[in-house]
Amino acid sequence: MFDNNDFKGYRNLLGFNSQNAFKEFLGAKDIQPCVDFNDLNALKQRLIEIFSAINSIYCFKYNEYELECFFKNSIERVFSKMADTHIIYKLNNQGRRVEEVCFSWMRGFLVAEFFKDFIACLFGVQKETIKFFGGDNFESIESFKRSLKPIFC
Repeated sequence: MFDNNDFKGYRNLLGFNSQNAFKEFLGAKDIQPCVDFNDLNALKQRLIEIFSAINSIYCFKYNEYELECFFKNSIERVFSKMADTHIIYKLNNQGRRVEEVCFSWMRGFLVAEFFKDFIACLFGVQKETIKFFGGDNFESIESFKRSLKPIFC
């Protein structure tokens, strides 16, 4: 009959020194799914449509130039940084697709950015004094942490 040493020898013959590495190989855990950038581009476009619609009824309405700058700085720049720093691959949440998690995260981030003027007015502070607090730093994969902390302070 077989014992643990037989299985260990079998793994070694196949080139695996640890049981964990062998399990990961058999389960294809080492293969990362590809991010669908076509889907991400469609989702980016949807974010633009959402915030354009909100802007049409917003009391602190952005003019056309300001809205274009908002989209460039808060959508295009952030998506580019997240792709360039490989943070996009770190986004996962209970089996949801990376693209879906990215869309949800971006939507929350954009709400915080878009309504800064209103929040400043509501609390009687200068917009520039509002600091991001949530721990979501997309400058590098090492410093990016999805957290439950509030976004502003």
